[in-house]
Amino acid sequence: MRVQQYGGDKHIDLHLTLPYYLNLEQVHEEVEQVEQVLEQHWPGTTEVFIHADPCLPEKCCHYCQVAACAVRKHPASTSITWSPQNMVKNQKHYHELSEKGLPGLS
Repeated sequence: MRVQQYGGDKHIDLHLTLPYYLNLEQVHEEVEQVEQVLEQHWPGTTEVFIHADPCLPEKCCHYCQVAACAVRKHPASTSITWSPQNMVKNQKHYHELSEKGLPGLS
């Protein structure tokens, strides 16, 4: 996620990983929900651009929070505690998890 401020206005760019099997309408609904949360919790004018990425089951299942995922390849074995430090990294979060030695992430 990248946040830039111009005067009182904020511009937010982020990538959102979603299940690859969602249809376009479902992806759009998820993106709108994230946009609404950001716009409601940041004072002033906030412009949000979200790029939706499909999950990669062999890489993302370990931290995926979708309980009833029909295509899960690995059990959820960790969760990501979101912080400003890891939200602004310009990389997929499974790269960081692969450094911890989780199976299937090398």
